[in-house]
Amino acid sequence: MRSAVRFPLALTVGLALLASRLFSFETENHNAVAYRISQPVVINGELDESAWREASPVSSFTQREPREGEPASELTQVKVLFDDHSLYIGITCHDREPSKVVANEMRRDAVLEDDGFFEKSSFGGIALSKDPFVENGKDYNHGAGLDFSLAFGQNFQAGGFVAKTFTPSSRGKDWAGYLSLIWSSDFFSSDISYTDIGKNFNAEMGFVPRLDMKRLRLNVGIGPRPKILNIRQMLLFNHFNYVENHSGLLETRFNFTGMRNTFQDGGERFFAFIQNYEFLPEPFEIKEKVFIPSGKHHFNVFVVSYESNKSKNVSWQVKTRSGQFYNGHFLTLELGGVLKLSQHLNMECIYSRNQFDLPVEGGKFVSNIAGSRIIYSFTPRLFAKVYLQWNDTEKRFKSNFLIRWIYKPGSNLYLIYNETRDLGGQELLGDRVLMLKVSFLFNT
Repeated sequence: MRSAVRFPLALTVGLALLASRLFSFETENHNAVAYRISQPVVINGELDESAWREASPVSSFTQREPREGEPASELTQVKVLFDDHSLYIGITCHDREPSKVVANEMRRDAVLEDDGFFEKSSFGGIALSKDPFVENGKDYNHGAGLDFSLAFGQNFQAGGFVAKTFTPSSRGKDWAGYLSLIWSSDFFSSDISYTDIGKNFNAEMGFVPRLDMKRLRLNVGIGPRPKILNIRQMLLFNHFNYVENHSGLLETRFNFTGMRNTFQDGGERFFAFIQNYEFLPEPFEIKEKVFIPSGKHHFNVFVVSYESNKSKNVSWQVKTRSGQFYNGHFLTLELGGVLKLSQHLNMECIYSRNQFDLPVEGGKFVSNIAGSRIIYSFTPRLFAKVYLQWNDTEKRFKSNFLIRWIYKPGSNLYLIYNETRDLGGQELLGDRVLMLKVSFLFNT
């Protein structure tokens, strides 16, 4: 059984070793001189105090996109101030054609680009407690955990966590842990991680993918910039995932090989081939009264997609997946579009059609899922989001409403409402949840 993983794993490791030998990962160091001030500056987006004029600017930046490593086409100046309590960073971005700058997202921390400017390290802890309102109080669940994230320069990161739950009915095998090592640069990226979750780890106050598992992940990718066919960057990658339980039984294995092309206009084209293995200890109900049989399943899938430039006011995507599905076949078509009506209001629509052909009774069916997401930003620190979804197979309508308020940097307030309605059955309301979450950042 274990010999079957040697080729994909060897391919992934071989690519990583080859790239590490052929290409240097040395990075050039740049220094900025911080200017000491006696009085704090006003945080208002204006760098008009005398301290900003006296500080020495840093401006020797290079491009990340579209020509990585070349001098920046526009001038950017960064100045650093500090006093006994704070560090201040001021950035001035010059542009010869400011009228062409697109500003269609107001939300603070919105995903504009996957930046890696300010790397940081952190340590954290968490404690959870669920106590029943009963006299004996024996059905409690307590949990505690520690996590860390360490950044070594611009390219190398390490992270992980360890957690334990305390439940009277489940003693022993109640630990969970995770460790990852990541190397990331423009041309080469690789990461390896290991996850171990005990059989009795009680995650009812959180989420884990499955219990009683040991998972190994190994990913590697290279991203050349060939300067042909209007391609900005080509990413060739291989992802390997191996999951077994603590008895050594292989439960899941997949090898994901693909290529993503990013074009100069911001569009992306994606191709992938996925080799899957799944062991089902018991029949799996994929649809009401339609079961995939238990046992070992080998199946392969092809994926093709295209996505237009997401920074435009109107963008779209199309994706199709086809191939084997457990003991049968399937074909999926996904369509999506985003309309940015203003810097305050964004709308997204998603449609998915899934056609299945399984060699069991009732195994030929079609499932349609439609969804819509609406986001309205009142200010950069306050926004509301609504998500609606309809599944015609389950005759189920889901809605989610969220308000997020960043009342101070690093501290958030969330108000969340979830509702599920089963429109195909007699009971209309499936479930309803209202949650309030408040986080506070302690500065030391």
